[in-house]
Amino acid sequence: MRNTITWLNAYKDAILDNLNPESITVYQFIQHRAQDKNNDLTQDLLFQFVYRSYYRLDNAGLTDDFKVRYFKLMQDRREDFKLDFEKTLVDLQKFKTRKGYESIQFSFTTKMFSTLNPVYPVYDREVAKMFDYHSIPQGDATAKIKAYLLRYEVILKGYEQILRENLLNDLLSAFDQKYPGYQLSDTKRLDFIFWSAGKIKTQLLKKAENQQTSMAET
Repeated sequence: MRNTITWLNAYKDAILDNLNPESITVYQFIQHRAQDKNNDLTQDLLFQFVYRSYYRLDNAGLTDDFKVRYFKLMQDRREDFKLDFEKTLVDLQKFKTRKGYESIQFSFTTKMFSTLNPVYPVYDREVAKMFDYHSIPQGDATAKIKAYLLRYEVILKGYEQILRENLLNDLLSAFDQKYPGYQLSDTKRLDFIFWSAGKIKTQLLKKAENQQTSMAET
């Protein structure tokens, strides 16, 4: 974690510049719509469209039946919120992908729970990269779910440590100065920071690989 904190602070300006107010505004639209108790998420097609676009749900090769069930679960979990990853993952696993495969949609499940309660972080490829998770867990469904939950526990504890020990105070303060007035939860600000950092890390790695390839060819 200490190496990650050092890296984040070193690339502070690039991390913040890689974000934009539009993405934060769209996130807030999703949050406000999802937390409006009078709003039925299964019927709110505008919410569903924006959510699917923002979180790239439509780019994951998932069926319409999956998406219908996904928003039904979101509505049900909102009315009786329980952070039951395993039950939700098993439920969604019943809906095969467009190519006919069963899948464990852990990232989309964290996005669902985070939308319902922003104290919970999002797990995605970029955030995982900052915790040195680069491959998809292997094994049967039970093993994959267990592995994902262990990763999620590490991220939860990592965020808690950052906030408890004030490890990113300068970066979080700079975030608030650059994007004022949004009133995001501490966890969500870290979500944005770690996602942006993962993107930058990917770009730096690709640049280094290209340089090595160029040197090898000369």
